[in-house]
Amino acid sequence: MENKYKFTLVQDKNENLKAWRVTDFVDKISYLNYKKEIMNEIQRLLDGGVKSQQIIIFDKSFSIHKQYEHIGKHSVESKIGVKNLYHLGKPIPLYPNEKIYKINHIFEAFANLYKDFNAEGVILNKDNLNEFIKEAMDNTAKAEICIENLKIYINECSKRIKDKKKQEVLIDKCEKTFDKLTKKNKKVNDEINEYILMEKVSNGRTSEQKDRYNTLQNKYIDKFGKLFVNNVRPIVAVFYEESNLIEILGTNFIKQNAHEEKQIDLKEVRHNSPFTICFVAGYVFLNLMHQVYVNKVDKDKLTNDYVDEDMDDFDLEAEHLNGDEEVTDTSSDELSTQTIEKWINIKRKLELVMQEEQEQEQEQEQEQLVASIVVEKALASIETKLQGGLQKNFEVNGFMKGTLDVEIVE
Repeated sequence: MENKYKFTLVQDKNENLKAWRVTDFVDKISYLNYKKEIMNEIQRLLDGGVKSQQIIIFDKSFSIHKQYEHIGKHSVESKIGVKNLYHLGKPIPLYPNEKIYKINHIFEAFANLYKDFNAEGVILNKDNLNEFIKEAMDNTAKAEICIENLKIYINECSKRIKDKKKQEVLIDKCEKTFDKLTKKNKKVNDEINEYILMEKVSNGRTSEQKDRYNTLQNKYIDKFGKLFVNNVRPIVAVFYEESNLIEILGTNFIKQNAHEEKQIDLKEVRHNSPFTICFVAGYVFLNLMHQVYVNKVDKDKLTNDYVDEDMDDFDLEAEHLNGDEEVTDTSSDELSTQTIEKWINIKRKLELVMQEEQEQEQEQEQEQLVASIVVEKALASIETKLQGGLQKNFEVNGFMKGTLDVEIVE
């Protein structure tokens, strides 16, 4: 079991946080910690040989008010498996994957059909979804998506509408949905092939080709990152093509009653002056916190401009870390030397705490399989946004210029 760490945050000045702000602050820390854990799992899978096109994200967040008792591994060939996946949203791959987009398109079309039929008092059976998915995925060699079984099923369901005029209107809507589905699938396949070809031939692009490449990259690479960052609690999975299984990552974070050692555990909120919050988290959050302070120091060139980095035997338990010092409040853009030194001291303390765990990681390190450069950049962009989100959360609640103490929980 990995180490756990107790974080004690003290505001730089006493600003009373109402109960809802404390809840919001801890909630943001919790879901940023969850996202960081998922990012680590994605990287572990990629390093272990899983291809980037096997990593997928659903376009819905999971709800903290649902049980999700059966979430885990789901077969795209089984009724229950596909129905469970359908309720998670439409899947988007980290790197273009035609099979995943076929599932996406079937889910989207079925959702529209379900809505149209429901308006007429007819409920479509979601248990049939796996047959439609299987038919679509079995025809991967063809440019067009096969939806004959879906068409037959919808045609049979339309006969249950007794009003002939309403039936005709609905059938017309269905035909438009089918037409949109087939055209969209063909367009996506063509664009995926175009993008992959352009990625292989990167030299000598014209300005128009560069613009086209950027457009496709935004559509098929950046979409994953946007969903991951913008969804509060994103659902990420890995698709095992040989077995047609989709495995959801971080299920203990998602299941309402499951215990997860890596979750944020709020321990104490002290309303005395200054305001203090204590919580326990794992190494992943420690690493995220450290990167926030690294970014702060690097951004303002604090190391070179304000502090002698060659100091030997720096006392990490100095007064800058114990919260007793007086913090100078300034409204100017220039940061006070005291605050700058505090950031660097906290950064160093975090590094000291992290050192032992990093050494253990290096001992276990194996040869890594690196994803494509474009995927690495996409993942790095997500990491940067997570760090920015945590920093903003600290700043708006008065903790960024305050003190931070970290200790290993025995």
